[in-house]
Amino acid sequence: MNGLERVKRSIEFQGPDQLPVAGNCMRYVAHGDVVYHFPNMRGVAWWLGDGNGVDEWGCRWISERPGDMGQVREHPLKALDQFAQGPRPDGADAFRYEALTNELPDRPDAYHIYCNGPCLFERMHFLRGFDTLLMDMATDPDGFKLFAEWVVQYQEQTIAYLAAHFKGRVHAVRCTDDLGTQLNTIMSPTHFRELLKPYYARVADLCHRHGMHFWLHSCGKIDGLLDDLIDAGLDVINMLQPRIFDLPELGRRFAGRLAFENYPDFQLSVPTGNRQIIRQDIAEQLKYLATPQGGYIAAWMEPRYLKSECDILDETMSDYITQTYRELDPYRQAGT
Repeated sequence: MNGLERVKRSIEFQGPDQLPVAGNCMRYVAHGDVVYHFPNMRGVAWWLGDGNGVDEWGCRWISERPGDMGQVREHPLKALDQFAQGPRPDGADAFRYEALTNELPDRPDAYHIYCNGPCLFERMHFLRGFDTLLMDMATDPDGFKLFAEWVVQYQEQTIAYLAAHFKGRVHAVRCTDDLGTQLNTIMSPTHFRELLKPYYARVADLCHRHGMHFWLHSCGKIDGLLDDLIDAGLDVINMLQPRIFDLPELGRRFAGRLAFENYPDFQLSVPTGNRQIIRQDIAEQLKYLATPQGGYIAAWMEPRYLKSECDILDETMSDYITQTYRELDPYRQAGT
C-alpha cells in the first residue's frame, strides 16, 4: 500500500496497513505519506516566520521574535460594507500554481494536499480586527454574511482551478481557522451555525464534488463546533493542543466520524522536552482517537518549527516523535 492509498483508507475508515505519517505542513518537503503544497504568494508568506510585511489581502504582519509568524497589526477593512474595495487573491491566477506543477512529479505515490491559508473566520478577522468582527456578528449579521460570501469565493476559485488543472493529482484542500480559546469556542454554536457553517459547507461540498477531501487546522477548545463541522462535510481536523480536551470523551463523541491529523500537544507535552511525557501523550491519542478502521494521521514538524513554536532545541526530537508513532502504530501491531 503506498502513501496515497494509506491516507485515503485512514480518512475514509477503510483500514490502512499502517499509521499514515505526514510530511511538513508549514512548507513543501517531499517526504511522508502526505505531501503539502502552498501557493505562490504575491505578498509575504507570514506563516514561515518571514513576517513584517503585507500579505496578499493587504494585512500588515509584525513579528517580534525571529522565526515567529507574528500577528496582524494593521487591519485594512475599516468599514464592513467596504470589503469589496480591498485586494483579494485571484484563485484562478496560474502563477499561484507554478510551484505545485513542479512539485507533484516528485512524489506520485503520495497523498497531495494544497494548503490554502485561512479559510474564512481567520481571514475575516485579519481584515477587520478580531474584536470588531465579533461585534459585526452581533450587530450586523447580514453585512457579516455578505463579507463571508466575498471571502469564501476565493476558496471556491481555488478549488475550481485545482479540479480543472490537477484533477486526480491533488487529493485535498487544507485550510486554517482557529475557532477556540483555551476554555471554549470563540463564538456560540448558534452564531457559528447561522453565520459561518453554510460557507464551510460550500467549501467541503465543492471539494467532495471534485473528488477531494476537506482538511482544517483549528486550535483551541472547539469540540462545541465539531458536530456542525462534521455535518458541513469536514473530513480531517488538525489539533495542535489535543490535551486541552478530555481525550476519552473526545474519542467517544468523534472517533470514527472525523479523521484526526494530530501531534503531541504543543502546549503541554512537546515544550517539556520530556520524552516519556511525549510518548504517553501519543499513546493516549492513539488509544482514544484512532479506530480499528483508521481515522488518525500523525503530523510531522521539522526541528526549526519545534524551536520557534515550542522552544525545543533538541535536533533529534522530530525523529523521536515519528519513531514513537511507528513503535505504537496500532495497525502494524494488529497485523493489518
